[in-house]
Amino acid sequence: MQKAINAWALPGAWVTREELPATFDRLHTMGFDGIELNFDPAGVIGFSTTPADMQALQEKANAAGITLTSLATGAFWDEFRPG
Repeated sequence: MQKAINAWALPGAWVTREELPATFDRLHTMGFDGIELNFDPAGVIGFSTTPADMQALQEKANAAGITLTSLATGAFWDEFRPG
């Protein structure tokens, strides 16, 4: 079983794509195996993120010994609310 954490649980942990490698390193040092990143339409991972961008993030995570476990979002919650 892997121990992973959602990026939202890390206040201020990453704001830009450039800060993610340091976050991956920190998580590895803390004993985590993976991270669940977050999709935000205008965020680091958003509608403009390319497959090449995601591959680069994957490579940086791998280099730190971190698995990208999944992708979370609240961007579409309004689409599924009743009423």
